[in-house]
Amino acid sequence: MGLEQSEKKFIWVLRDADKGDIFAGEVKKEKLPDGFEERVKEVGIVVRDWAPQVEILGHPSIGGFMSQCGWNSCLESITMGVPIAAWPMHSDQPKNAFLVTNILKVAAATASLQQLPKGQRTEGTWLDEKNVATKVNILPILVS
Repeated sequence: MGLEQSEKKFIWVLRDADKGDIFAGEVKKEKLPDGFEERVKEVGIVVRDWAPQVEILGHPSIGGFMSQCGWNSCLESITMGVPIAAWPMHSDQPKNAFLVTNILKVAAATASLQQLPKGQRTEGTWLDEKNVATKVNILPILVS
């Protein structure tokens, strides 16, 4: 997995509420590769519930933020001075990703909607491992 290959410290928030219609009882639990959490326990943590995003982004040890580029997340990241690895999925996210990568230059693009298979454009999907590892490793460069 690309995040593991990057060998960078991380917090990964996988909220079950983001995976389906919780009011209809539809919740999809994100399945990680076998043994992933055990292998990365010294460098990373997987959070499966709500996390205080602004507080995390405001911490001085945060070097980057992989985001689907919802407007609030973009604003929070920019406000906290944290570069973004842009991973747009749907709605306003591609336009926001274009803004932060090409205009504001505070982000690195990971994948565009056109690069994702048609059936996965609005569903969670794993990005190419090498691409993720590369983008995660260049984020600290964007800060300087």
